[in-house]
Amino acid sequence: MKYLSWLAVCTAPLFAQEQIFSGPQPGEPLPPFKALAASGPDSGQEVDFIARYGDAPVLLVFLRDIDRNVYRTLWPCDRYAAGRPDLRVLYVYLAPDRVDGERSMRAVAKSLSLTVPVAVSLDGVEGPGAYGLNKQVAVTAIVAKGGKVLYNRTIVQPGASEAQKIIAECVKLVGGRVPSDLWLARGPSRTLWLTQEKLEETLQPDPPQLAEAFARMTPPHATGIAAKRTTQEIRAWAAASGERKQYVVRRIPAVLEICESDEARQLLNTLREELAR
Repeated sequence: MKYLSWLAVCTAPLFAQEQIFSGPQPGEPLPPFKALAASGPDSGQEVDFIARYGDAPVLLVFLRDIDRNVYRTLWPCDRYAAGRPDLRVLYVYLAPDRVDGERSMRAVAKSLSLTVPVAVSLDGVEGPGAYGLNKQVAVTAIVAKGGKVLYNRTIVQPGASEAQKIIAECVKLVGGRVPSDLWLARGPSRTLWLTQEKLEETLQPDPPQLAEAFARMTPPHATGIAAKRTTQEIRAWAAASGERKQYVVRRIPAVLEICESDEARQLLNTLREELAR
């Protein structure tokens, strides 16, 4: 009996769930820091986004990895943020190399048609010194307002379910609702809902050249000669092999879900029918 009691005491810590901390905790200030913008009008510049956001509601997400699991967390949050202009959102990649990191984040932003700013840490994998980010954590998500942290979530295994938890905290600040098994997406003058299957399809990263072309077809201003020229680029890329043709045919429906130009949608539909013959 004494042996069993001693064994229970010695092994109890092994079964306890260790809490992992990363970044400032609720109640603590959200320190300003500079990051290298990889998208939007500030692209290529060092920007202190946190100082710029001031007292506004903020969702700050640090990424240690970039893969499909991470995309499943980022994409729904981005689509939620697209409908909540009062929420400031920033994704920061903790890249080992600044140049490669910037290139990677640009490709991610284009491939996923992200509406929020993406940036690269100027402090490498460590991240901003004042934040104390944990190297064991793939994603650190922080919700703040008035320069103070309200919510901190450390994510070791990213996924769509984690996006729900993050969005739930943002809803408390700026409203909206938390999607369940369907995910909010932007569309031409309407709201679309993607099933989990369609979400998986949309999250498949495209080759850089194709990702850039698809990204140019999604904004409302993708019209006229520019849209036709981009369609021709996609056609030329697909013409290199039968496998590429099949890839573009499979990929276009997901792109159409976020395409906001009727002319671009018509061009892509026509191209899909042509390549499918």
